[in-house]
Amino acid sequence: MIRIIPVFFLYPTLLLSQYIPKFRFSVEPWVQNCIVKDSSIRSYYKIDPFSGISVYSTPENKKKNKPEFNVSPQEYLSAKAYFENQPFDSCWKLFCSGTYIFNSPAPPSRLPVDDLKPLAGLRIALDPGHIAGDYPTARLERKSVQIKKDSLKGVSQNDTIIEGRLTLATALLLKKKLEDVGAIVFITREKDNFSAFGKDFDSWVKEDMKRCLDSAVSQGHISPREKTIYTTKPQRKVIFREFFLQEDLRERARRINAFNPDLTIIIHYNVDEKNEGWTKPTKKNFCMVFIPGAFMSGRMEKKESRFNLLRLLITSDLAASAEMAGLLCEQFQNDLNVSLAEPKDAAYLKESCTQAPHKGVYCRNLALTRLISGPVVYGESLYQDNQDEYKLLSVRNFKNGKIPERVALVAESYYKAILSYFSNKF
Repeated sequence: MIRIIPVFFLYPTLLLSQYIPKFRFSVEPWVQNCIVKDSSIRSYYKIDPFSGISVYSTPENKKKNKPEFNVSPQEYLSAKAYFENQPFDSCWKLFCSGTYIFNSPAPPSRLPVDDLKPLAGLRIALDPGHIAGDYPTARLERKSVQIKKDSLKGVSQNDTIIEGRLTLATALLLKKKLEDVGAIVFITREKDNFSAFGKDFDSWVKEDMKRCLDSAVSQGHISPREKTIYTTKPQRKVIFREFFLQEDLRERARRINAFNPDLTIIIHYNVDEKNEGWTKPTKKNFCMVFIPGAFMSGRMEKKESRFNLLRLLITSDLAASAEMAGLLCEQFQNDLNVSLAEPKDAAYLKESCTQAPHKGVYCRNLALTRLISGPVVYGESLYQDNQDEYKLLSVRNFKNGKIPERVALVAESYYKAILSYFSNKF
């Protein structure tokens, strides 16, 4: 007797493979470890080989399997291309609509590249951190260092450092360097004491504050009660610190996303958190670079946080940010002779960050690392209050339009890292 064995038993894998979706998306363990600072965040998303990537508005909806947004295995590649190449606003509207149809755009074409213009056509956004360019504004912003005379042997006069002036000088030097090699550069502010709104704080209060308050209430950024507090006999410093600075960050992110850059560089200078008051120098000096991630509890209730979580899971933004940050840390360490910060070197590195694969690079859920789409790095090149650095960075070194050599060297470090980053891409 001839026995006929069903093909199914001979080739079960072959037949079953027709029903198993080709899920070409995978999240490396380090990516999820970087994104999640608090384990409760995992209650808002799921990665599954059959259903794809799902984001949930509440933990309860995850238990009920009612996703707020889902990218199926078959949609992953087109979704990735969409989120990486479409303008930020288009991606946000798609997420809010819950529509799961993606039109895969072709990556933007580049201009011809040569040795003299290695960054031809690449779009780079620069954000000089903070606003202040003079001491009164720096005091209001609480972003200044004032080393008192006699606080260290050889210090015979007071020295003031204004971080907003340092960051702007660095960004303007870097902008010229990048444009000279073909990059298209956008900068969020170009003058001392000017915000991303293109004006100083007092002008903003007169011309834009009412509109910004109405918009902030409608978008759920502040409550109607908070609006009343800001408009009824408001204190200048309260408005500046509690509302204006947050609106300025949102405006920076909005303008950067509208520019749709290939890379965003956020420029800051750090201080020793344990050197309370910053009136005397410290011996410590560390550099570090922040990238997106490290979502913490209490954040995921907001829709924009869930959108940004999904964006980091789908795109290559986090991996690209980590690559650029690693190169930047290497340049800081080599060019500036500043040590890479380890988690023990600052409380916030332990409490608010997750460690990226590169030493000195940390994921941190700051406003701009969270709100800006695409590869983004947030550089902290050195400690302003270090006993050697503050002598090189003080206000007196900016007289007659002079830029301190130390600031120029920081700009050069950013420039070298950017060149290395893009040389690896093309």
